[in-house]
Amino acid sequence: DAMLKARTKEDYVAAVRVLDRLLISGNYMVPMQYNTQQWLAYWNYLEHPQKTPIFGYQLPVWWRKPN
Repeated sequence: DAMLKARTKEDYVAAVRVLDRLLISGNYMVPMQYNTQQWLAYWNYLEHPQKTPIFGYQLPVWWRKPN
């Protein structure tokens, strides 16, 4: 809120520094890290095993589709 209300560069910098101190002092968890699914984008000319191993996708076991 203070960043939006700042009218001078000094006020804006001070507000950003306060926000920075607040964010640095906290501990955060990114929920995506605990998703039960593994999302992956890939080209349609690549093939991968039909069954995903319990340790997740491993790119070295993928192969290129025959032409």
